[in-house]
Amino acid sequence: MLKEEMDACQVTPSLTQSRTLKQMSQAGTLTREYLHHLFTEEKPNQRQKFFLNQEDVQRYFPKHYTPQQMQQVILHLLHTWQHKRGCTCWNCTPAANVYDIIDWIDAEQL
Repeated sequence: MLKEEMDACQVTPSLTQSRTLKQMSQAGTLTREYLHHLFTEEKPNQRQKFFLNQEDVQRYFPKHYTPQQMQQVILHLLHTWQHKRGCTCWNCTPAANVYDIIDWIDAEQL
């Protein structure tokens, strides 16, 4: 069952997964459904990452801004945009304009 599911999903279990599978097999709790779930779940280290080239965005920020400060502004602007599009999630609040955000970040550095 294990080999067939590995072949079907075209994966090899990690060391941690192998230990878990061995324990479950010995306990008689290993199922084909669990194997399929384990082998098809998205792992944190397999998620596609999104990067912005610092050179591409630097021109929109004051020269003294660090990459972390630029990230804060970008994330806040995205949050504001999400709210303006009608997001109703519990943590959405009306956000300040970009100049207020920049002032806030500058004040944090003092």
